[in-house]
Amino acid sequence: MKYRNIYKLEINKPDLFHFHHGANIISGDDREFKLHMHPHPEIYIYISGRAEFYISGTSFHLNPYDVILVPANTLHQPIPTIGEFFERFVLNIPPSFYKLMNCTELEDVFFNLTDFKYKIPGYIVKRSGILNFTNYFKNDYNSKSKYEIPLIMSKIIDLLYRLNTINKFEGFDTINNVIQDLINHIDANYKTIYDLESLALHFPYSKNHLSFLFKKYTGMTIMKYINLKKLENVENLYKQGKSLMYACIESGFTSYDSFAYFYKKELGVSPKKGFLDPTKKIKL
Repeated sequence: MKYRNIYKLEINKPDLFHFHHGANIISGDDREFKLHMHPHPEIYIYISGRAEFYISGTSFHLNPYDVILVPANTLHQPIPTIGEFFERFVLNIPPSFYKLMNCTELEDVFFNLTDFKYKIPGYIVKRSGILNFTNYFKNDYNSKSKYEIPLIMSKIIDLLYRLNTINKFEGFDTINNVIQDLINHIDANYKTIYDLESLALHFPYSKNHLSFLFKKYTGMTIMKYINLKKLENVENLYKQGKSLMYACIESGFTSYDSFAYFYKKELGVSPKKGFLDPTKKIKL
């Protein structure tokens, strides 16, 4: 795959860990990274871009801050979209790390995946403290410090602890069940959702309670998420050669004016200008 590196940090300490922080703009004709596996488990923290993730016969759409837990010797691959800025953190940890640090029980996270089926949603990750790990490398990492490797190892232990206990923090059941069901329903039906009243009919909660939960754990309103899904679909159809009017109606907007209003509200420019500017992209 052809890509342009924006940022790359790689730290390889045999028998301890292999760490990678990459940010690329994908520009080649081949959309897929190579299908591969590792002899040790992998923690894949997705930050931004538009991508899918394939693992062991299952494909996930990646949302910002999703975490994928990849067991040892499991086929997987990230599938980023051409032209997108694609940022991720990847950490491989061999069994020797757990033995050296006397924390073998923390390896259990890779053997108890039934609650998540490999993927921990980003809205849970943001509330769990897991991003302390990524923020350290973005803000505080110092490659010249002699204490850096021991410090990284302590950050890895903290990350593993948070991953092992993530389903125990207050409100997990409500978040995992209600919000994920709501997102799944919107992703499948956003073209025909026009108000909160009709959406709430599919859930045992009032529209106000659904709105409160969604905003609290995702940081955006339900209607904004729905409109972003519609805008994203317009963008994709237009790239496929469809007319803008066709793309608007097919994506669930009632008119071109309605589409143009939400487009400018989100990106700050008109569709005519936005589609000519490669930096203006809809981001969920």
